[in-house]
Amino acid sequence: MAITTNSSNIGTINADYPQAGVDNDSQGFRDNFSKIKAELTNAHADLTALDTNAVKNNDAITNMQGNTINNVVLNRSSQKYYSGGVLTTAGVRPVSYEIATYHAYTINSAGITLQLTDWPSSGKYAELVLELKRGGDIADTTSTYDISFSSGTANGVIKTEQAFVHPTAIADPTHPKIYRFWTIDGGQTVYGEFISGIFSKVL
Repeated sequence: MAITTNSSNIGTINADYPQAGVDNDSQGFRDNFSKIKAELTNAHADLTALDTNAVKNNDAITNMQGNTINNVVLNRSSQKYYSGGVLTTAGVRPVSYEIATYHAYTINSAGITLQLTDWPSSGKYAELVLELKRGGDIADTTSTYDISFSSGTANGVIKTEQAFVHPTAIADPTHPKIYRFWTIDGGQTVYGEFISGIFSKVL
């Protein structure tokens, strides 16, 4: 942000004017007031720009407009979690990177496609982690719901290892399956992996 307040102009304001006991020229008053008004106007513009653009610790959300924060040490930082609730209807369900990095869903219907969408522009690394478990009665050990993944980017593809099962069955109502997807080209090519099977062992 360019600062418009002019320190050189401020320096020429005569703080001792008017002088006591002297017939002061009215032009001196006009010069001083003109400079003071100009710099107050500039200061107002600068403060308004700071209030609009600065990162403040009392803002719930700060949009950095895609700018780079360089040479920074992060402490106690985290990524956004989104609970997508129970999906009960077959069809395409968008999974938006803009909402969160980590999405959790309970699958309670067959025929659901999770569409990975809203990736950042090309040249930026971004990832989505999906936690999926089955809905319904915990005592039910036989029901499964197959789900699929798709690209939400025009002409985009998802690439995985050959062993990646797709569609995949979501069968456990308690212990989720975890998947990770990532891209560096705005979602034109998304890589995916099945991180692990049923997370059930407690250490």
